[in-house]
Amino acid sequence: KKSVEKKSMLENETTETKSNQTELEKLAERFKIRHDERRGLIKQWKDTIESMNKRDRAITELAEQYSDCIKDNYSRKSNIALNNERYEVLQNGRDDYEQQINDMERILQTKRQELLSLYSCESLLKEEVDSMQRETAASAAS
Repeated sequence: KKSVEKKSMLENETTETKSNQTELEKLAERFKIRHDERRGLIKQWKDTIESMNKRDRAITELAEQYSDCIKDNYSRKSNIALNNERYEVLQNGRDDYEQQINDMERILQTKRQELLSLYSCESLLKEEVDSMQRETAASAAS
């Protein structure tokens, strides 16, 4: 009877141990699955962070390029403004020279007309002197 009882207890213990072992194996499998899921999520999280870091670096680089472009644009606009000022100064100087040239041409034209007038007067005076010399020579001969 004791042996039947012990055998029965042993069978109960064996059954319970097998049941616990099966449950433990199922629990270990679920743990492994959860652990793999966590590992996958951690990898995904790391990949996301790396992607964000790459984008941050790209944004920083583009911001620096944009800043350089803005500085270059400002520099070019400053150079254009300076060149426009120089152009205006040169244009005004050219206008002044053109005005001086026009004034000189008017004075030259006036002087030429005066010279032509003097040549004309000289010619008339020569003719008058020649005429008087002929009259004097004719009077003296008579």
